[in-house]
Amino acid sequence: MIIWAIAAFWHPIACRWLGGFSESDLKSKARISIYQLQQQIIYLAQTFNLEQELENHLMVANPTDEIDTHLGSSPTHEDDDCLLENAFN
Repeated sequence: MIIWAIAAFWHPIACRWLGGFSESDLKSKARISIYQLQQQIIYLAQTFNLEQELENHLMVANPTDEIDTHLGSSPTHEDDDCLLENAFN
Protein backbone atom coordinates (compact mmCIF):
# COMPACT_ATOMS: atom_id res chain seq x y z
CA MET A 1 0.00 0.00 0.00
CA ILE A 2 2.88 2.35 0.71
CA ILE A 3 4.35 1.89 -2.74
CA TRP A 4 0.90 2.38 -4.30
CA ALA A 5 0.54 5.69 -2.44
CA ILE A 6 4.05 6.88 -3.31
CA ALA A 7 3.78 5.89 -6.96
CA ALA A 8 0.41 7.59 -7.36
CA PHE A 9 1.97 10.93 -6.53
CA TRP A 10 5.60 10.74 -7.66
CA HIS A 11 5.42 8.69 -10.89
CA PRO A 12 4.55 11.54 -13.29
CA ILE A 13 7.06 13.84 -11.58
CA ALA A 14 9.80 11.22 -11.90
CA CYS A 15 8.95 10.78 -15.58
CA ARG A 16 9.24 14.51 -16.12
CA TRP A 17 12.62 14.53 -14.37
CA LEU A 18 13.85 11.63 -16.49
CA GLY A 19 12.84 13.28 -19.72
CA GLY A 20 12.09 11.43 -22.94
CA PHE A 21 8.32 11.64 -22.49
CA SER A 22 6.07 13.79 -24.64
CA GLU A 23 3.89 16.43 -23.02
CA SER A 24 0.89 14.28 -23.94
CA ASP A 25 2.39 11.24 -22.19
CA LEU A 26 3.18 13.27 -19.07
CA LYS A 27 -0.35 14.66 -18.93
CA SER A 28 -1.76 11.16 -19.31
CA LYS A 29 0.44 9.91 -16.47
CA ALA A 30 -0.64 12.87 -14.32
CA ARG A 31 -4.34 12.15 -15.03
CA ILE A 32 -3.87 8.52 -14.01
CA SER A 33 -2.10 9.62 -10.83
CA ILE A 34 -4.86 12.08 -9.98
CA TYR A 35 -7.42 9.29 -10.38
CA GLN A 36 -5.35 6.98 -8.15
CA LEU A 37 -4.99 9.69 -5.50
CA GLN A 38 -8.75 10.30 -5.59
CA GLN A 39 -9.29 6.58 -5.05
CA GLN A 40 -6.95 6.72 -2.06
CA ILE A 41 -8.98 9.60 -0.60
CA ILE A 42 -12.16 7.56 -0.98
CA TYR A 43 -10.47 4.54 0.62
CA LEU A 44 -9.35 6.62 3.62
CA ALA A 45 -12.78 8.17 4.01
CA GLN A 46 -14.44 4.74 3.97
CA THR A 47 -11.87 3.18 6.29
CA PHE A 48 -12.37 5.86 8.94
CA ASN A 49 -16.09 6.49 8.37
CA LEU A 50 -15.48 9.98 7.02
CA GLU A 51 -17.71 9.71 3.97
CA GLN A 52 -20.06 12.39 5.25
CA GLU A 53 -17.24 14.90 5.69
CA LEU A 54 -15.94 14.04 2.24
CA GLU A 55 -19.39 14.45 0.69
CA ASN A 56 -19.91 17.77 2.46
CA HIS A 57 -16.47 18.98 1.36
CA LEU A 58 -15.55 19.66 4.98
CA MET A 59 -12.19 17.97 4.55
CA VAL A 60 -10.07 20.83 3.25
CA ALA A 61 -6.34 20.64 2.80
CA ASN A 62 -4.33 23.34 4.52
CA PRO A 63 -1.19 23.75 2.40
CA THR A 64 1.76 25.64 3.75
CA ASP A 65 2.40 29.14 2.44
CA GLU A 66 5.58 27.92 0.79
CA ILE A 67 3.75 25.40 -1.37
CA ASP A 68 0.86 27.79 -2.02
CA THR A 69 3.16 30.43 -3.52
CA HIS A 70 4.12 28.06 -6.34
CA LEU A 71 0.57 27.36 -7.51
CA GLY A 72 0.40 30.24 -9.96
CA SER A 73 3.62 29.44 -11.80
CA SER A 74 4.88 26.61 -13.95
CA PRO A 75 6.19 23.71 -11.86
CA THR A 76 9.95 23.34 -11.58
CA HIS A 77 12.34 20.88 -10.01
CA GLU A 78 12.54 23.29 -7.07
CA ASP A 79 8.77 22.94 -6.62
CA ASP A 80 9.16 19.18 -6.49
CA ASP A 81 11.95 19.55 -3.92
CA CYS A 82 9.69 21.83 -1.89
CA LEU A 83 6.88 19.26 -1.96
CA LEU A 84 9.25 16.50 -0.93
CA GLU A 85 10.69 18.57 1.91
CA ASN A 86 7.26 19.53 3.19
CA ALA A 87 6.03 15.94 2.95
CA PHE A 88 8.59 14.89 5.53
CA ASN A 89 8.48 17.94 7.83
